[in-house]
Amino acid sequence: MSLAYIVFSENYSPEIKAEFAGEVETGIKAFLRQTLKNPTGRLEDSIKAHVYGKYIVIESDVPYAREVDQGKRSSEPMWSLINRVVPIKLGGGRTIFRRVTLESILKGKWRSKPRPGINFVEGGVAIAKSEMSVREQVNVVVQKIWS
Repeated sequence: MSLAYIVFSENYSPEIKAEFAGEVETGIKAFLRQTLKNPTGRLEDSIKAHVYGKYIVIESDVPYAREVDQGKRSSEPMWSLINRVVPIKLGGGRTIFRRVTLESILKGKWRSKPRPGINFVEGGVAIAKSEMSVREQVNVVVQKIWS
């Protein structure tokens, strides 16, 4: 799944584009390690940057990558929890358990919360530009792909 693509504002050689793509990939992974509270490495390992003509395409095969990058604007029912027992931590170290039913989801309970994205693509490009081991200054524009 494509997350974003980078457009070069000037014409650069394929070697510089490939080198910058590698730096962007490294920068995104570093940004994810710094930003995520509980990184599993799955998202980080799935990020790939490929050069296609005058573009660098940032791709990931993790289904939630776009949600982490761009955020989630609305709450949604958590259908995957139906018939599962969920632990709920209370104050004082107590834990209670509740079974998620279809009726409770239809009543509006068990919904995910909207949350902002962390914009790891732009963060990774910023890291790549600041490190700038590329032979010359590279001018790029990051464009998100919405689907």
